[in-house]
Amino acid sequence: MRRVVVIGNAGGGKTTLSKRMAVDLGVAYHAIDHIQWLPGWIFNEDFDVLHDAWLQEPGWVIDGIGPWEAVERRLEYADTVLWVDLPLSTHLWWATKRLLKNLFGPDSDVPGGCSLIGSAIPFYRMILDIHKTHRAAMALVIETARDHGKVVHILRTPAQIARFRAGAWKFAEAA
Repeated sequence: MRRVVVIGNAGGGKTTLSKRMAVDLGVAYHAIDHIQWLPGWIFNEDFDVLHDAWLQEPGWVIDGIGPWEAVERRLEYADTVLWVDLPLSTHLWWATKRLLKNLFGPDSDVPGGCSLIGSAIPFYRMILDIHKTHRAAMALVIETARDHGKVVHILRTPAQIARFRAGAWKFAEAA
C-alpha cells in the first residue's frame, strides 16, 4: 500500500483518516481542495499540472474528489482505494459540526483564503448533490478500480472509519 486514494462526500472524516494513514505509511499526504481552490473558492487553472505531479510521486495518500477526470487518472495510479460512503445524515451532521467548529477558529483543512462559514449553504448543497447525483458514478469507478486489481475498501459506518483510523487498515481485507 503506497498510493492510496480516499474519496467520498464532504463531512465523512476523509481528511482525518487520510492524514493518519499517510503518517503510518510514511508517504505524502495531499488534499485535493488545497490545489483545486484559490482564495475565495476560485478554481485553480493549474490544478491538472499540480495533481499530475503528485501522481508521479512514489507514495501518497490523496484525499478528496476534485474534477471527475482527475479522479479517474488518480485511480489509474493508485494501488488502494478507500470510499467513505456514510449515510447522508451522517455527512450532513459531521459537516455541521465542522462548520460550528469554524466559528471558533480557522480550519487548517480549508484552502487558504477560503471560508466554510460564508459558504455554508453551497457546502450543504454540494453534499446533497454528491450524494444524489455522483454517488452512483463513484460506485461505478470503484467497481472498475476493483476489476483492475486495485484493493478497495468501502467504509459505510463511523465505526468502520474509526477502526481504519486506529490502524485496522493494516489488517483489513478488501470489501
